[in-house]
Order: sequence, then structure tokens, then C-alpha cells
Amino acid sequence: MPGTPGSANPGWQPILMRPVIDGLRPNPVTGTFTLDYMVPCLPADLLVYDLAGRMIRPPSSITGYAGSVSVELPEGLPSGIYFAVLRSTGVTATAGFVVLRGAP
Repeated sequence: MPGTPGSANPGWQPILMRPVIDGLRPNPVTGTFTLDYMVPCLPADLLVYDLAGRMIRPPSSITGYAGSVSVELPEGLPSGIYFAVLRSTGVTATAGFVVLRGAP
């Protein structure tokens, strides 16, 4: 990053170096959720894990640098706490969410 050691020059804009999860809705989730994201580089993917660290669905490929992606959770997934992990260039962003089965 150009600039004086320890600080950027005022004329330089900050560079997005990490993926960002901007919103996850609805939360709590009943079956499908939508995630707003930004990534610095492609390829990128979205993974969903349970509280024990098990991947609960195949990764979803992210095709743009910013946008929204809808994720359908597997049938029979029990209520609980889960994590959406956005991965790009070896760095990640994580958002937690709650699944409530049987909710309207």
C-alpha cells in the first residue's frame, strides 16, 4: 500500500482486501436466505457450516465482485446456529444465523 510508513497518503483510497458480508436476511431463517456481499478477487465461494464445523451444503460459486446470492438450506436441517462463510483469495468473512424449523 503506498504511503508514509504506518499511514496511507491522503490521495489514496482504501483498497478492499477482504470479502464483506453486508447483510443476511431473513434471520432467523426457515429454509432460504439471501446474502449481500463484496469480494476483492474472483474466484470466490460461499460455504455454510453448522456449529460443529461440518459443511452442510455444497459450496456456491460467487460470480461477481458484488451482489446478492440466495441460498437454499437442505431439507431436514434441524433448528440451530449456523455460519455462512464467504471465501476469496484465502481470506474469509463470516455471518452467523439461526435456523428455526416450523416457524412461519
